[in-house]
Amino acid sequence: MKKPLLFILLALFAINAEVSAQPCPTNLLTNSTFSSGLTGWSQYGTVNSSVVLSGTNGCLNNYYILQPTNNSNTGIKQPVTFKKDSCYNLCYCFEIPNSGGASCQLIFAAITPGVTVAQLVAGTFTPAQAQIISQVNTTTPIAVNYNCLTTITASGNFTDFVVVNQTVGSFGSDIYVDNICLKRDTCQFNCNNTNPVPFFSYTAVGNVVTFTNTSTVTPPFMSLGYSWNFGDPGSGANDTSTAVNPTHTYPGPGTYTACLNATAIDPNTIPICIDSICLDIVIPAVGIDENISSSVGIYPNPATNMITIKGEAKPERIMLVNMYGQTVLNERLQGSTVQLPELPVGIYWAVIETSKGRAIKKLVINH
Repeated sequence: MKKPLLFILLALFAINAEVSAQPCPTNLLTNSTFSSGLTGWSQYGTVNSSVVLSGTNGCLNNYYILQPTNNSNTGIKQPVTFKKDSCYNLCYCFEIPNSGGASCQLIFAAITPGVTVAQLVAGTFTPAQAQIISQVNTTTPIAVNYNCLTTITASGNFTDFVVVNQTVGSFGSDIYVDNICLKRDTCQFNCNNTNPVPFFSYTAVGNVVTFTNTSTVTPPFMSLGYSWNFGDPGSGANDTSTAVNPTHTYPGPGTYTACLNATAIDPNTIPICIDSICLDIVIPAVGIDENISSSVGIYPNPATNMITIKGEAKPERIMLVNMYGQTVLNERLQGSTVQLPELPVGIYWAVIETSKGRAIKKLVINH
C-alpha cells in the first residue's frame, strides 16, 4: 500500500480543523473571492479551464477550479508588483477533493515575464526570475483549509502572482481555491514577526529642532537601533544621526522632510528587520524667508531619468543628495529640464537654487 504523502514546502502555515470565510484586508489582488468572469485574472499555462463553482463550503465561496489535464498544467495569473527584499504575507483557502492516487501539486508563486509553467514546476529558474511562495504535494484528498504563511521576503522584482495545478501523468485532481489574500508587510527585509514601529515627534525653537523618538518593537527581547536623515543636505555630515533623540539646526525657515529608520536587533546584536517613517518639519518664517519651496515644483515625481522644474523663479542650479547625505548630482542649469544620471530607486533631496532663493524638494526615483 502506497504511503500517503503530504509535503508543505515553505511550511509556514497551520492546517485548522474548522474554517470559515476570511476577509482580505489591504489585498494586493483584484478580488479576494472568485466571481463569474475571473475579474483581474488571466490564463497561465497550456489549458484554459476557467471554471467557477457557485456555493459555500467552509471558506470556499464561489470558488475557482483548477482542473487536471493529461500531462499538462493549468493555472491563472494576475499582475502584482513584488519588490526585491520587501516582505509579503499570503493566506488562501483550498481543497483537493480526490487525488486519483497520483501525485497532485498546488503552487503559488511570483514570477517575471516569460517564466513558463514548465520552468516553475521543474524549478529551472533563478531567484530573480521566480519564487515559490507556497507549494502543496499530496497523493490523498485534503479537506477544506484556510492557510496563512508567516512573512516571506521577495527574492526579486516580480510582476505576476500565479496559481498552478500540476498534473503528473494522466491522473490528477480538481483543486479548489478561494479567498487568496496577499498583502505587503511593512518590514523591508529579514522579517520574522519582529517588525519595529518607528515614530517620532518634534519641537522647533527658531531653527533648532529637537526630535522625540517613540519607536517600539516586538517581541520585547529585541532592542532598537536608529538612523536619522534630517532632510538638510547642505549640512553635510550633520544631516544624519544615530542618536535616540537628536537635535538638528536647520539653515532657515521652510519645510524639510526628516526620516527615521528603526532597526530591530536581536540579543546577539544581529539586525533582524528595519522600517522607516518620514515627517515634514516646518520651520516658521521670521523676517524674510529665502526658502521658496512652496512655489517650486518638480515633475514628474516619482521620476525615472528626467525632471522639469516649474515655478515663478528661474532655476539656476540643482544638487541631488541621497538618504546617506551623498551628493549624486550638482550642476548649473541652462533651462528648466534636468537629465538625471542613472540612480538607484529611493528618496532623494533636490536643493534648487533660483533667482529668488533656494527650494528644497523631496524627489522619488522609481524605475
